[in-house]
Amino acid sequence: NSVAGTNPDNQAPVLSRADAVDSINVLLSFNEQLDSISAATAMYSVNNGITILLDSVMTSKTVKLTLGSELQKNVIYTVTVSGATDCVGNFLGAENTAVFALPEQGIPGDIIINEILSDPIESGSDFIELYNNSDRFINLNGWQLAAMGTDTIDDFESISSSSYVLFPGDYVMLSTDTANIKATYPLANSSSFLQMDGFPTYSNDNGTVILINNLLEVSDSVTYDVSMHFSLLNDEEGVSLERMDFDRPAYEKTNWHSAAEAIGFATPGYKNSQFNPGDTITDEINVLPEVFSPDNDGFDDVVNISYSFDVAGFVGSIYIYDSKGRLVKSLVQNDLLGTSGTYSWDGTIENGEKGRIGIYVIFFEAF
Repeated sequence: NSVAGTNPDNQAPVLSRADAVDSINVLLSFNEQLDSISAATAMYSVNNGITILLDSVMTSKTVKLTLGSELQKNVIYTVTVSGATDCVGNFLGAENTAVFALPEQGIPGDIIINEILSDPIESGSDFIELYNNSDRFINLNGWQLAAMGTDTIDDFESISSSSYVLFPGDYVMLSTDTANIKATYPLANSSSFLQMDGFPTYSNDNGTVILINNLLEVSDSVTYDVSMHFSLLNDEEGVSLERMDFDRPAYEKTNWHSAAEAIGFATPGYKNSQFNPGDTITDEINVLPEVFSPDNDGFDDVVNISYSFDVAGFVGSIYIYDSKGRLVKSLVQNDLLGTSGTYSWDGTIENGEKGRIGIYVIFFEAF
């Protein structure tokens, strides 16, 4: 057993992140405590001709760099650290560089809710995954998660008390117990984990997840319930709901699907197993793929029914019939449509069972 012998620390420390606090200050974060003297005497450098006026040890795991010139927008910089050691003398290894950029103000819709685990396994931890669906570098300091109380937004919890800049196209997984998430989902990308001090209370079966930016504006919100899961699952415990298309509305329930079994029922910190963006619409109504396999393996689990009209104001209904002409699913009934959009069908019929293998007819009524 490990407790029966010595366990020396032979692991080199790692520069985990670099985040620009403002135009002249950058916060470096390490994965373990550094020797304070080595952190103060280490060599720090930034590319693109940026000089460093001062390096300040903030905590045992963080160092702040004060730069000699201001950072420019939309430029990615690289910082390199050498000479720093942990408390037992292991020198910083090959993972001694990190990239950062000057953050910009995010507007509603820039950062979206991308994955929800509200019913963890046994005593495990909930998680919410966010995605930066913009071309801006956005600092999550000052952003909050919240829930819906009685007719009002409630239960606010701060996402980060220090700088954490989310790059365009990047994911971040939020939880109060990131170690539990990593242990439960071994394929998870732990480098995209951010541990929160507190978490809003989200019911296992239904609730509303609300993302609030630093200006107290709602950036995104999702009302979820257990019926959004793939109905053929034996148990929804430990299964996350994944967003299939970044650009489809979060409130559209057919834009969410249970994570695939093949990847362990969740994808914290990386691309969703059920990611399935709407295709380019060439006709008024498009149906793709024409052959799909709703077995929750992450491949062609749903069929997308997309529409595009010249004018707004249509009301639409979508009905699914089997090859004998029998109605098996009322997918949409009297929805107010935009000029374009997408609905998804997961192959289940009205009684919650999976439809039989065969040909189906989609009847899209718009008036």
